[in-house]
Amino acid sequence: MVFDHINEQGSKRYSAVTALYSQLRAFADDCRGNIAILFASMMTLLALFAGGAVDYTRWNTIRADMLSSLDAASLAIAQLRSSDSNLTEEELKAYGDAFFRENFKHESSLLPGWFVEFNTSSDAVIGACIFGDLDTILLGVAGIGKLAVDDCVEITPQGAGRVELALVLDVTGSMNCPPGSDTGCNGGSNSKLQALKDSIDTMLNALYKDDETTSDNVRIGIVPFNTFVNPGGASSWSTNYEDTSAQAYYHGSRFFHVTAAGLVDMSRTVNHYDLFDSVDNVTWGGCVESRPYPLDELDVPPGGNLSTSEFDAIFETPDEWDDSGASDEDTLNLAAFTDAPTPHLTEFEIRTANNFNFVPSFIPDGPDCNNGDDCQEDGVFHSSVPLISPYRAFSWHYYYNDPPTGRGWTEDDYTYRFMINDRNYLNPGFTLDHSRYARIIDLYRGVMDGSLSHPDFEDFLRDDLGITQSYSEEFIMRPAYVGYWNPVTQSYDGKYTIGWNSAFSGSPNGDCPPAILPLTNSRTTIENYKNALTANGGTNIPNAAMWGWRVISPGAPFTEAIAPGETGPEGSDFGDWQKAVVIMTDGKNSLKFNGGTPDTHWGSIENSYGYASEERLGEGIDTATKMEAELNNKMLRICQRMKNEDYVVYTVMFGLNDSTTRNVFKACATSSSHPHFHDVGNGADLDDAFNDIADDLVKLHVSK
Repeated sequence: MVFDHINEQGSKRYSAVTALYSQLRAFADDCRGNIAILFASMMTLLALFAGGAVDYTRWNTIRADMLSSLDAASLAIAQLRSSDSNLTEEELKAYGDAFFRENFKHESSLLPGWFVEFNTSSDAVIGACIFGDLDTILLGVAGIGKLAVDDCVEITPQGAGRVELALVLDVTGSMNCPPGSDTGCNGGSNSKLQALKDSIDTMLNALYKDDETTSDNVRIGIVPFNTFVNPGGASSWSTNYEDTSAQAYYHGSRFFHVTAAGLVDMSRTVNHYDLFDSVDNVTWGGCVESRPYPLDELDVPPGGNLSTSEFDAIFETPDEWDDSGASDEDTLNLAAFTDAPTPHLTEFEIRTANNFNFVPSFIPDGPDCNNGDDCQEDGVFHSSVPLISPYRAFSWHYYYNDPPTGRGWTEDDYTYRFMINDRNYLNPGFTLDHSRYARIIDLYRGVMDGSLSHPDFEDFLRDDLGITQSYSEEFIMRPAYVGYWNPVTQSYDGKYTIGWNSAFSGSPNGDCPPAILPLTNSRTTIENYKNALTANGGTNIPNAAMWGWRVISPGAPFTEAIAPGETGPEGSDFGDWQKAVVIMTDGKNSLKFNGGTPDTHWGSIENSYGYASEERLGEGIDTATKMEAELNNKMLRICQRMKNEDYVVYTVMFGLNDSTTRNVFKACATSSSHPHFHDVGNGADLDDAFNDIADDLVKLHVSK
């Protein structure tokens, strides 16, 4: 039975095989031909796929070895050339060819006739190409006997070859001091400022060749900063970038306009350029205010615009960070975005075209209390001449100006702040301008106590200046008063026109640092510029970091940087240039008087972001302490936006023992360790830091 069953199964298999054979014979003998042709084609494709898989694996393995050997040979040429400048191009190429053949392990797999070619004509880029074919093993069945292996690589020295670098340098007053000391702060040979200048020389030695005064491969700009940055006066600056018509939201926001007839007109903005025209022998120094938040964090050119979607994207949190397993630096960066403040202005106000332009800074003349002529403690000024106000008649007898004391302010605070001696327009014994200011005081008091009506002026006094008292806060109004408009001279008379008190320092330009040095390839220009730097003023780092970004960005207001689609030296393009920023400071963000309490009613010292009470950094950011904390977050956001553009960010702390700034600088840098972050305590260490940064920039890398 079992035997019979086996025979039965075998008979069935035989019958099936016989049937399949008959079908194949019929398929092969089919005269119509279509099916036969299709079958033959499929067999060819199957052979091609099988052979291709084998030969492609060989090609890929050999190609990886080939490119690695090309890279190594190119690097060897670069190192040899740097060690012996007398070698000819032919000698360098011969060395590279021998180096390649020594390292390439698959020479026998290439068909005869292959060769390697090197281009050593450029100091910045060394090119290497291989030309030849690989023999095939199985693809020959399909008629493919060889595969091309032609390919090229380039190596580029970052820095000594194609780098645009912005040095954002602290030139605040503390840089005049020796490292680790607040005495002997005379800016001499042992000062931090001199150590910084020496370190820049070290960097230049690494970026430029011996005796090289210019380079087609190195462009460096310098952004000196304190509480302000000065882009004005630089070669690329243009009045097209300035808010000359006073249309930007914050332009003139601290002042009120008084007509020639003595009427307060709040519908007219006080133009800062008109104020500079009102001051004899003083011109605008070039410093500007920061644009309204969040425009102050964006590299959008003057006259630019943002769509609603682009505006909304500003406030999006980068999705590459999350709370799980994040580093300390990522946690800080994440918080800077997630905790970003609400803008003080509406989206419509922010996106107004004129807010993309820059407002010249004009430091208000603060109130004084240095003698009895500035603040009459007994409350009495006498005059026998009755004065007629444009708003009402009044007698000047027993009129007084309130002192800036009684609210925690001291006379010393305001003595430090003044530029024009108040007595020049307060005391009737000095000038007739006293009568003009007296009329404004009369309006101010009438508006505040309700006896006079001027709704726009009252809103300005209460909301913008923060005045709540009708008498005791007159001193708060003084800086907002700029004199009477003179339509003939197109300037304001009666305050700034009476001149400065020569016994005290002070200027509407404040401590404005030197104008930015735009990108230049001239080593001599860079050296002369940095040698002339001096130090003064307070510390405002993120505003400076933003200007560093603008210097190496191709868009206005600085247009020296290479742009996409532009051809640079030796045929280089945008992708060939590494863009980098070095941010160096010896102090933390500080917007208080001498690092202590603010010396103004407005909560902070004047800076590029205005006064704290103006809340330019965001809703609720209304004290110097809150501003300083927000400046740290602003710096993190600016750095992250730069890094998103593939800019390399280096940060350097010099003689500063502050954990908050250290954490911010680590998170701001491209990486939180060497060579991108440095925390140094003395001049020698600073020199090493700048040398390490230069070494990182000149390190050879495969660029294509």
